[in-house]
Amino acid sequence: MIDIHSHILPGVDDGASSMKESLHMLSMARRQGITDVFATSHYSKAFPNRDPEKLRRIRDELMSRANRPVKGPDGKIKRRRPIRIWTGQEIFYSNSVIRLLEEGKLLTLADSNYVLVEFMPSVPYSEICTAVRNLSRAGYTPVVAHAERYRCLRKGKRVEELIDLEALIQMNYRSVSGGWHDATARWCKDNLKKRNIHFMGTDMHNIGSRMPDTKEAMSWMRKHLDSTYLRQITRENALRITENKIIK
Repeated sequence: MIDIHSHILPGVDDGASSMKESLHMLSMARRQGITDVFATSHYSKAFPNRDPEKLRRIRDELMSRANRPVKGPDGKIKRRRPIRIWTGQEIFYSNSVIRLLEEGKLLTLADSNYVLVEFMPSVPYSEICTAVRNLSRAGYTPVVAHAERYRCLRKGKRVEELIDLEALIQMNYRSVSGGWHDATARWCKDNLKKRNIHFMGTDMHNIGSRMPDTKEAMSWMRKHLDSTYLRQITRENALRITENKIIK
């Protein structure tokens, strides 16, 4: 699996607080079958990460440490399957975002034309549409982060309308968990069955309340989704981003 949404870089936002916690999260992710992670540190007023080279340096150090051989209980060196970390940011949309992207002050996903973009949960639907149109006109493909959080998308066929505007939709694994009494889980499962989702992500922040957790969601998806579509949203579409190829 490829995790397209995570906060694993230490000390840059509300995600990992230390290199140790970053490595612990990556170890947890690796055990769940995750082979690649996009390090999507926040860009927002609270976290004005506008130094891409700094984020790249931290990414490089983290990936180097995560892939070091380790000693087993018998003292022998064991080589783990390498985990790849791709650059990116979770960008809180504002009128200045396109300018900052063009100035090279914000990171796209894996240096592609794809941009992971977020909004306030209470955002009006019109604002998401405007953001999608503006990013598309500027040559970017917007990926709407954790779409299940935006209450405006619960109405009618607004998700389908955004897709028609050439947006792509990302959902968090943890949001799929829960029974039919959970309105968010119901919405997530319904949109997965409709094939409205293009990417899944853990949105991991720490090793406590927001750890990488895919098991319950994957159990449900394996039972209810076509295997081809499941591969697309958990791996193949993300791979296309790393190659900067079109996703339909």
